[in-house]
Amino acid sequence: MSGYAADALVAVVTGDATPSVEPLRSALADLLDARSQLRRLAANVHLAVGSTHQNGRPPSWLEAAVRDAATAVRRVDEAAAAVTSALSRTSR
Repeated sequence: MSGYAADALVAVVTGDATPSVEPLRSALADLLDARSQLRRLAANVHLAVGSTHQNGRPPSWLEAAVRDAATAVRRVDEAAAAVTSALSRTSR
């Protein structure tokens, strides 16, 4: 994003056209898609918990999967917020 900011600054100073925000919009769309996929993963982990209730024991991978899914969702949310913030700054 800093490259975009530098390009935008140069464009303003030189009177050229402002660079396109399309790369940021595309990045946001990819992040939102990744976030949706991670939410589906979380739903599958939830189903594994239900299975655990039936069997009396969690699968060996469940704890790590829950931890990894939560971390990934948090990181994607943070990245999406950063792109959204960059888009709002460029649309002023």
